[in-house]
Amino acid sequence: MHVLMISLDPALLNAESDSYRRHVEYARLAGRLTILVLTRAQPQTAPKNTDELTFIPVISRHPALYVFDALRVPIPPDIDLIVTQDLFLSGLIGVLKRGNRRAPLLAQNHSFIFENPAWLAEHPARNRALIALAGWVLHRADFYRTVNQRERENAVRHGFPPDRVTALPLATAAAYFAKPVDLALLDAMRSRLNITPDDHVLLWIGYPVAFKRIDLFAPIFTRVLSADPAARLVLVGINQPIAFPPEIVHRVTQHPPIPHDQLPAVYKLAHVYAMPSSYEGVPRVLLEASAAGLPMVGFDVTGVNEVIRDGENGYLLREGDLDGFARCIVELFADPERRRTFGAAGQKRAFDKYDAAGYPARWVAVWREALAKGRRRS
Repeated sequence: MHVLMISLDPALLNAESDSYRRHVEYARLAGRLTILVLTRAQPQTAPKNTDELTFIPVISRHPALYVFDALRVPIPPDIDLIVTQDLFLSGLIGVLKRGNRRAPLLAQNHSFIFENPAWLAEHPARNRALIALAGWVLHRADFYRTVNQRERENAVRHGFPPDRVTALPLATAAAYFAKPVDLALLDAMRSRLNITPDDHVLLWIGYPVAFKRIDLFAPIFTRVLSADPAARLVLVGINQPIAFPPEIVHRVTQHPPIPHDQLPAVYKLAHVYAMPSSYEGVPRVLLEASAAGLPMVGFDVTGVNEVIRDGENGYLLREGDLDGFARCIVELFADPERRRTFGAAGQKRAFDKYDAAGYPARWVAVWREALAKGRRRS
């Protein structure tokens, strides 16, 4: 099987990156993989191709030119399947590149965009245009991969053939986050994050974009701290400090992004992981927290409720229930046995359902299914 992939990830051109290594494995399993990599920068070194994997950088002065530049790039004539990274730019390129070829088009959606008022409200005009584009691409796709069940159900409800859409969640290196961390590394990270051994640590990791709603930590953590003076909120990924009320700011650590290979120590220092997002695709940080054995608290919203099972590996709260959110955190801080039980259940789920070790085979199996189904229309 020869697969053409349209990618927006310039990290693929770095042979030392995890992304590159994953795609080497995809190519090995598929047989042959050619990737158009859309980028604005000339690669510092030539892409490291293999017998099964070929990179074709598409270098544009501006993202608006990606479509035109990609269409000018010739592709091998023996392509069996076209895979796009999203329903937007790469999806548009995929549709146009396919043209009248017999190769089916497999489009992906890694988020939650259809029938999502929270996403529309973030950038109303832009996101309405993107929804129109996504619908246009999806109408022309032959197979559709989502990362959560909600978007799969949306597609089927609006007429996409149910046997041509699959929900395949992202994966994490479960063993990497489950393994013990050296005590010296833990002590160094504890000092770096201003954590004492007696603190009850509430953790959040990510980028503070609108749908993450980290502003909700102010009222939530105010409630938590009033019930548990040992509580400490640790936010990792904060480049611009966020204002917190004076009565809690002394118990809040805000830290810039931490390299991925250092995150296991961060998770090991926490007692509870909190996610107040209004929606997610399937949040990788929850997969990492699960693998690390952390109990989790979040709202019962798309993406979050794919990972957190209420009363099994954490708690899901009704949207807007800040009192309940804080109460669940306090209860977990006070109950080490429940934390261990929830953490063990989450860790088992991470290995059973989300472990990266089996992900390449699962993903390439979707490619083979899409190829077997063929084109939807002649």
